[in-house]
Amino acid sequence: MAAGLAGMLTVAGCDLDWSAAGGTAEPTTAPTADADSGLVEQVQQQILDASTRVGDARRASPDLRRRLRPLADLHEAHLHVFEGPPAEPATGRSSLEKVRSAESTLQRQLVDAAVAAESGALAKLLASMAAAVAQELAVLA
Repeated sequence: MAAGLAGMLTVAGCDLDWSAAGGTAEPTTAPTADADSGLVEQVQQQILDASTRVGDARRASPDLRRRLRPLADLHEAHLHVFEGPPAEPATGRSSLEKVRSAESTLQRQLVDAAVAAESGALAKLLASMAAAVAQELAVLA
């Protein structure tokens, strides 16, 4: 997980200047390895579920394939940060409205997870992921 957290700003698409805020990219105190492990597993599953819905919609509707590609790529990148499984395709059909709903839910879950995280680095990562999902939702509106 530590290796994945190191690239959190690059993957999430954020460009923060830590020195301007008086902070550093490294946490000042190292969190315990297991402090957030359950939270990370929960977030991985939520991202994987949302990714599955996006994949379903892309397969079911040719006109959505290109439009939802950035969202599919975003979820794959977020899963990669956690060294989780790549987004696996699933069978079934979905509509753009279902994708929007699932992504809105995921965005709120990421915000809640950021607040619940004990590690400052993980909290920043999750907040950044939530912002990235919110940006993609704005494009889909």
